[in-house]
Amino acid sequence: MSQVTARAILEQLRQLDESDRIEAKRASELGKSVLETVCAFANEPGMGGGWLLLGVEKASDAPGD
Repeated sequence: MSQVTARAILEQLRQLDESDRIEAKRASELGKSVLETVCAFANEPGMGGGWLLLGVEKASDAPGD
């Protein structure tokens, strides 16, 4: 079984921009949006979960852009 790294998941997200198995959030706090994502991954039949990256933002979301 190969090890999946956060860097590999982030790179996949950068290439795809959107994914139904990978979600990235700025997550300055664990609010409703993060909890909704966790529930969606836990309850989606046949998906086997997903990856939630916290503390990630698009370059266009960064201050000064």
